[in-house]
Amino acid sequence: MNIDKRIVVLTVAVACLVVMVFLQGNLFSISGPSGQMIGSRLWEKDLPLNQVTQITLESGSKSCRLHRGPERWQVQDRYEYCADFERITKLLKKINRLKVGFSFSADKDTLERLKLDGPPETKTWNGIHIVMQDKGDLTLADLVIGKQRQTASGGGGQFIRFSNSKTVYLVDESFRFLNAGPEYWIQDDLLSVNPDQISKVECFDANGKMVYRIDHPDDKKTARLANVPDDRMVSQPKIDQILDAINPLKISDVIGPAPTGSNKFPHLVYYLRNGSSYTVFLLPTQKADLYQLLLKKEPPQSSQAEAGTKGPGGCARLADPDLWSFGVEKWQFESFITDYDQLFETPSS
Repeated sequence: MNIDKRIVVLTVAVACLVVMVFLQGNLFSISGPSGQMIGSRLWEKDLPLNQVTQITLESGSKSCRLHRGPERWQVQDRYEYCADFERITKLLKKINRLKVGFSFSADKDTLERLKLDGPPETKTWNGIHIVMQDKGDLTLADLVIGKQRQTASGGGGQFIRFSNSKTVYLVDESFRFLNAGPEYWIQDDLLSVNPDQISKVECFDANGKMVYRIDHPDDKKTARLANVPDDRMVSQPKIDQILDAINPLKISDVIGPAPTGSNKFPHLVYYLRNGSSYTVFLLPTQKADLYQLLLKKEPPQSSQAEAGTKGPGGCARLADPDLWSFGVEKWQFESFITDYDQLFETPSS
């Protein structure tokens, strides 16, 4: 083979390799890269994240409106309950640092395939539509988050577009777990109290009659059930379960405003060593697969800080938990034992 033929063969081989690489990176048979250079940022300059005061998310039948109040972010669609500030911050920073792999102009079928279609062509957004605004309702960002790009090794970025444009971008970040449901954005850490800080627990039935009392006067010793019958053996794991029920107490949703007359429900009162207390009311009704409870906080008699206590999530020092009814998982709800007989070992036959 002479030199000219070798050059031709090498040229063809390189050309084939380039085509294969392009096709491998282009799973949807779209026209080649255009617009911004590979690796460049989506935004020409940083978004003014500190000016964002409103975020709206829409996807299918789900929608959520978040807004920044004087002291905290709130979920408007969950009765103004506290929003998860850390989750909001992560979303804003992720959107701000997006880098482009490639871009292309998409037709209607491609937008639908990539879950980037939406109004006015369709009634709802197939992907997740995100709008960020400032306090004057000026739109700072308006994006549609579509399908993840799949590669042999797993996810390979995400397809997005601006809502007023048909240009699609493959960006480097993943939004796999992003959700437009309001329950996704609430502050779910309602209460977190170290059992060592609990001095006593009292359980009452719906009529206000005491069912049992657990004493824990010394944080170096095991909590004990009071007034134990001589012929019964206490199940210590059950006692520990009751103290651990608020370490932490996580919620899955905010059901609505707290109903009146909460004292008519079975409840447990947790007394802390600093004089504060938390009362957990157990409601008999369910919403979907969630169980309802209420939380009432009594501040300490003194001004000392609540050592070992985080309080009701990010809202502890800023809002009154009495205002809402919360939804929790069944196992969490059943950690608050109200049946006296469950506190004892089952006699062996």
